Amino acid sequence: MKTISKLTLALLALATIAKAQNTESSGWLEGTVVDTKGKPVWVLAYGVPDYKVKAIPATGNPSEAEPKPDMGGLFTMKGLRPGVYEILVPATKNAEGRYRPQRIHGVVVKPGVRTMLNIVVNEGDQLQEIGRPVATEYALIVAQELSRLTKQGEQLQRQVEAIQKQR
Repeated sequence: MKTISKLTLALLALATIAKAQNTESSGWLEGTVVDTKGKPVWVLAYGVPDYKVKAIPATGNPSEAEPKPDMGGLFTMKGLRPGVYEILVPATKNAEGRYRPQRIHGVVVKPGVRTMLNIVVNEGDQLQEIGRPVATEYALIVAQELSRLTKQGEQLQRQVEAIQKQR
């Protein structure tokens, strides 16, 4: 009988850990895109088709942010898997000038954490590279390990729920 109660306690502890991992298994990216004068570019580019900031992970599908001109150019991407991202900001133009596209390397998204990224775009046409590309092999290893651990936590959560339903 004591063995069963120890097993139950161990499973409840695992359930708590798994639930915490599950609720914090994703992070999000938030920020603004402004020009060098601090004016939100999305307000200026409102109505420009496909003006979206993109977050591209080492593995998986990219995410995109919709412009929020009524909120000063704020963008938000929720539900991002933890890992290292490359952020792409498209070129745009308005009455004040043309703004260069940007590629920002090495943006880290952590589980359960909001990552702030306020982007200043410069005038011009050429792609502006910011940061250094993360070694692809290393980024893939980290992304795969984070994915494996997240799935393992979710699997433990399902097992605990199944055991609890049997009671």
